Parts: sequence; structure tokens; C-alpha cells
Amino acid sequence: MKLYIFGSCAGTEPMPGRHHTAFALETDGGLYWFDAGENCSYTAHLMGLDLLRVRAVFISHTHMDHIGGLGNLFWNIRKLTWVHSRQPERDIELYIPNMSSWDAILALLKNTEDNFRCKLAINAHGVSDGVLF
Repeated sequence: MKLYIFGSCAGTEPMPGRHHTAFALETDGGLYWFDAGENCSYTAHLMGLDLLRVRAVFISHTHMDHIGGLGNLFWNIRKLTWVHSRQPERDIELYIPNMSSWDAILALLKNTEDNFRCKLAINAHGVSDGVLF
């Protein structure tokens, strides 16, 4: 198992060399993402991670420093499916405590190119306190 940290700055003003909260665990060939702060997919891609191996994204809470990069993460995964002509290994599960936040991000994505037509499925699940996975 490997831990990748894409951002560790939470709830503060922008800080040089740091991005908002996001990290992923790599296990059994898959990536399990925790929060999605700004620039998280960009940082992961530059680290050499294959974004098409993302299996699940867990959002702790819907403050901007934890979801500000979520739309861009899924947009980049979608873009990579077209660029590399391959699909993610499986559907991506999204666990998010506020479904209206996901609905808003999805509406934004659908205003981008091709109505966010995807070769991947994102299955969003509303969550509350307790065991999730």
C-alpha cells in the first residue's frame, strides 16, 4: 500500500508550494482518493499516477478546500479516456456528504465540451457519519 499526498493545506489562505487537501491510497492496483482539493489531479498526474485507476473518491465534507478540485479530477479522467483510447478499469464510486454539491459540480461539468459525455460511470452516494466502505 502506498500513500500519495497531493495537498495538505486546509482552511487557510493560499500558501506557497502547498495545495488544498487531497490524498490517495494505492492498493491492489487501484487508487482510493480522499478529498479533492485544488490541483489534486494535476499533481497526481505529474507524480506519474494513472488517473484511470481511480476506483473511489471519498469526500470528508463539502468545504471548498476539500472539493475544489473534484470537478477537474473527473474532467481529467474523462479527458484521459479519450486521449489514451482506454476506459477506467471499473466505475468510479463517489462518496459525498452533500449530494447537492455533487449535483452542482455535475451540472458544471455538463456545460463543458460534449455535455461531459463519458466512457466512465461515476456512481455518487450520499453519506453520513459512520462506516462507509
